[in-house]
Amino acid sequence: MLFRSATVCSPSRLRRRTSSTTKTRPTPTAAVRQVAGLIGYPVRLRARSGVSWSRGGLGLGLHWNHVDDYHDRVGAGIDAWNTVDAQASWTPSSARLDGLRLTLTVHNLFDEAPPFYDAPSGYGFDPGQASLLGRVVALQLIRRW
Repeated sequence: MLFRSATVCSPSRLRRRTSSTTKTRPTPTAAVRQVAGLIGYPVRLRARSGVSWSRGGLGLGLHWNHVDDYHDRVGAGIDAWNTVDAQASWTPSSARLDGLRLTLTVHNLFDEAPPFYDAPSGYGFDPGQASLLGRVVALQLIRRW
């Protein structure tokens, strides 16, 4: 879903994406099983919402990511995971720097640790739903010609 609005100083955008899976049927004759929220299957809700703003050569964005809570195979709960991503970009207006763009991106801005999961592998988290990397900062310089 995408919402657009025009403010007095510049255009801005508000975005939201969601994904939801609740049931499965392994074969056409099998009974429907409720699998949402179980380890090894998609969580009940995975969402990404955000807002972006641009004016002239400057662009800013902020996004919130949510992975719903779920359960392991013995019924123990695994907490929900929420992170925030931020991005800033600059495109110079100078003819000499035409085609240049500088972007700073920060994933997991507040360095949120993934929720604990007592995995048989011994990792202590579920790599299918979360990342162990923590805060990731990237600086990108793009030159188009």
